[in-house]
Amino acid sequence: LVALHAHDLRIVVCSGLLALQAGAAVGLAARAARGGALRGAWLVVAGMGLLGVTMLARVVMVAVHGGWTPPAGPPAAVQVTTHLVSLVVVLLNTTGYLLMQKERVVQLLHELATHDPLTGATNRRAMRDVLHRNVALSARTHLPLSLLMIDIDHFKRVNDEHGHPVGDVVLREVAARVQARLRGHDLLARYGGEEFLVVLPLT
Repeated sequence: LVALHAHDLRIVVCSGLLALQAGAAVGLAARAARGGALRGAWLVVAGMGLLGVTMLARVVMVAVHGGWTPPAGPPAAVQVTTHLVSLVVVLLNTTGYLLMQKERVVQLLHELATHDPLTGATNRRAMRDVLHRNVALSARTHLPLSLLMIDIDHFKRVNDEHGHPVGDVVLREVAARVQARLRGHDLLARYGGEEFLVVLPLT
């Protein structure tokens, strides 16, 4: 290693900080991409990983060679490589970010299209598709299938005496208590009003 001039020291410090930031961004993006939830995050991982490696290489080169003082600065090849890598990183990160936003919107729209916003249970339209598939599978394989119809008694009285907000609390609580007792492959759906349907395959 060589003694670093002030200009070299600035390059080492700034490049080191950028490498640390890139490493933190890689960790966050990798967490978002885990399980395939947001595939666009892998582009961000690639972009920030490339940036981090480039900045670390820059730190090592300055620490080993030194002498990158103004007006000459770093060798032209190093500058060109850094600028090209930065351009690639910007393209990867921008594309990855746009894909992540698209995937989040698709997830949100799917959630809105298939789930009841009040209780979180599957809605009636999505439940019909699941029910048809389970009935067809049960008929083909001769495996058992059970359905539960759940109706909250005197629910109109709750709304009339305590108001609809309290009725909403009752609906959410009933849905949560039923859901907590179901298996992973069972399905709870809000059939309408205070009525729920539970699909129990292999039962």
